[in-house]
Amino acid sequence: MSEVNLEERRKAIFSKLEDLFDKAKNKSTLLYWLGLIPIFFIAWYIRTQNLGYLAGKYLVELDSYFFYRYAKEIFETGTLPVIDHLRYAPLGYETAPFKFFPQTLAYMFKIVHVIFPNMAQIEWHIYYPPVIAIIGFIFFFLFVKEIFNYRVALLSTAFLAVIPAYIQRTSAGFADHEAMAILWMFLSLWLLALMWKSKDWKFIIALSTLSALFASAMVYTWGGYRYLTLSIGLFFILAIFFSEVDNKKFAGLMIWFIITSITIHMYFSVRSITETITNIELAPFFFGILAFGLIKYLPKIKQLRLVIDKLSLRITTALACIAIGLIAAFATGILKSLIYEFLVQLFNISLKEPTSKFYLTVSESQKPEFYGGSGLWLNFGWLIILSMVGMAILIYYILKNKDDENFLRNKLALAGAGLFLLFTILFTIGSFQNSGSIGTMITNSLVYLSFIIFAGLIFIFYKLSKSDSNIFTNENALFLLALSIAIIGFLFSHNQIRMLFSFAPVAAVMSAYLIDKIYDLGKRKLNPKYTKFIAVGLLALVIFLIFSLGSIAIQYNRGIGSMLPGPWEQSMDFIRAETSEDSVIAHWWDYGHMTATIGERASVTDGGNLRSWNHNSARFLMTGKDKEDTMTYLNTHGVTHVLFSREEIPKYHAFSLIGSEGADLDRASTIGTFSLSEQREIRNGTLLIYGGGWPLDKDYIHEGKVLNSGNSGIIAFSLDLTSDGQLKNPRAYLVYGEQQFLLNIGCVYSNGQKLSFPRQEPYMEGCLALVPYYNSETEASMVGGAFWLSEKTYDTNFVRLYIYGENDPNFKLVYTDNTPLGYFQGNLIGPIKIWEVIYNGDEKTDPKLLESNTYG
Repeated sequence: MSEVNLEERRKAIFSKLEDLFDKAKNKSTLLYWLGLIPIFFIAWYIRTQNLGYLAGKYLVELDSYFFYRYAKEIFETGTLPVIDHLRYAPLGYETAPFKFFPQTLAYMFKIVHVIFPNMAQIEWHIYYPPVIAIIGFIFFFLFVKEIFNYRVALLSTAFLAVIPAYIQRTSAGFADHEAMAILWMFLSLWLLALMWKSKDWKFIIALSTLSALFASAMVYTWGGYRYLTLSIGLFFILAIFFSEVDNKKFAGLMIWFIITSITIHMYFSVRSITETITNIELAPFFFGILAFGLIKYLPKIKQLRLVIDKLSLRITTALACIAIGLIAAFATGILKSLIYEFLVQLFNISLKEPTSKFYLTVSESQKPEFYGGSGLWLNFGWLIILSMVGMAILIYYILKNKDDENFLRNKLALAGAGLFLLFTILFTIGSFQNSGSIGTMITNSLVYLSFIIFAGLIFIFYKLSKSDSNIFTNENALFLLALSIAIIGFLFSHNQIRMLFSFAPVAAVMSAYLIDKIYDLGKRKLNPKYTKFIAVGLLALVIFLIFSLGSIAIQYNRGIGSMLPGPWEQSMDFIRAETSEDSVIAHWWDYGHMTATIGERASVTDGGNLRSWNHNSARFLMTGKDKEDTMTYLNTHGVTHVLFSREEIPKYHAFSLIGSEGADLDRASTIGTFSLSEQREIRNGTLLIYGGGWPLDKDYIHEGKVLNSGNSGIIAFSLDLTSDGQLKNPRAYLVYGEQQFLLNIGCVYSNGQKLSFPRQEPYMEGCLALVPYYNSETEASMVGGAFWLSEKTYDTNFVRLYIYGENDPNFKLVYTDNTPLGYFQGNLIGPIKIWEVIYNGDEKTDPKLLESNTYG
């Protein structure tokens, strides 16, 4: 047989093998896509477990009602009024900044309505979050596939579908903006990854433009867009220093940056151009642009050649960027404010009054715990550990010499991975919420130490940048994008409870990446017969993680209902039916969107918190003590009705803090809750002892000792109940360390009557309000519960009107749901009450009350 024939046969055989390989590869790809189907089913099943609570007409949380109101208006009329007069009476608020998201929902419903003509718009808002979440999973899958591979993409999507932290804001009825915003983010990231891989100018321009447009959609949808801009900005910097950014890629990133910057500037129309470009969300891009230019320009300066040879081009560029940035910051006055804010955060400097206290009282703005309902462990489980290790492994593969697979010879890469893992562990522990000065000092120290360790990681990058190794190549440059997203998501999630949601994609991807790397290393390094055991073990781990997290997510979502059915819906029905259309309702800010959407009436404050009016609401209405100030406040806002509920009792600490002024926080307090714990027979009656707890709300001097909330509190009260039903000798049991003091109190409120007692030292100002305690629907003790109302609290508007039920000529009670105020089997219960405000014509108005307040 001739050599020509042999060569032809060889080519034919290889051609057939290649065809078989391509078919197998295509089948494998198809299997991954088919693997998404059960993931979508699981995701839908988990996110719709609460549908029974929603009854096809209720939304989960109150911000969702705001967007529903706007979307309904757009669907029915095609537009929104310029000013929304149902918000912030009497000024209203412009609708322009909020149009995009409800417009998106309205136009989507128009499409859905064609397919499902019997579906009501409120039903679409119930179903929208899980629908959009599943669509988002598709682009999340595509994005992760572009960076890693199909296996990591499938595993990541499976994890994201069941992570509890990602459930609430993508579950049925949670029709807020996060689910839609994350869809835009995944789309933007996927297109950006495609742009980075492209070599054709036309595709680079098209893909970067589309990516920026979806990023712009995220800007107009959710304030959390900073997660995206900071991540891509950090990637820009890392890519310039540790990769090969050619002119095409630089142009693509510049297109993205310019379009997104213009969008941000247009959205925040009140900002000047200087404020926009110096904002933290865009600052990394300017650093990257400067670095890109200097890397190309500095080698041309002869005087710098010795410096570049000694430090390396990258380090010289970094130092030059820092120097130029500091000069620019100093020249614009930004440096001073940045240093001040840094010192405040680093050393916990107490800010001088006045300052906004609003964010100190919002639960979602607090740091997450490790355990507990808002904790990292409950929301992520073992993915917390796996993701931190996964990020460290990613660091290793970014730093390692791609031509040397020996772990021991990649010592600096191993050190970098170890330092990063240590950084994440210390930062996580240091971010825990702690009580007490010692606990806070320890955790703060760990955070500071973690950043010192992070500086060590930067030093390793520096050492590698000076070496002649080829680790800084463009082959896996998109790993830097994954790392950037992971770092920003990690830092965000440890700062606020609400940002646990943003860490979910990071935890999913990094955990999947770690599992994939373990499998890949086992397959390449170990005997094939052991590979099966590794594969089975990893599969068992994946199933365990999905099942354990999914079980938590199902139980969590089954309990997510709406606060509206029942008393709240009835109170809103009353407002809508029994008050005039020009009525204005004053209440705490939580209920504003419900009042506007369900009650169809204007409110003074709402959940948008766009005007700094919460301080005035708290000070002059909720904790108001001066009748003239209260009536001036109400008259200025045109208030016709006031609404209070039992929810204000546990929230009292929040609005009293917001309503406080001065260094002594003159209104800050809590309402102490106590219950009858013991009854003792005494001469001519019974001694009633109420157990509970209340920390002091100011400093007291007793027997030469300074007692304050940090070291003292009331643990019990006692009363003598005489045989003829009289209450006498009210006393408070105060503890200071291991010491206990007995103090007399001069006021008890019981059965609609205020009882006053002679002042006897030692004495504490305040009033004890007795309320019923219901063991069942038929068994109750009418004096079984108690509220302690301190000197700061006992004579405020809320206490007088709601707890005492006082008659006030300026407040006519027009609605109550008749739920008794007290306890039912240990739980606080109480009515929703609405008063009509009665003006006598002598009330003043104060325009200053309509201005923004520095206290919040």
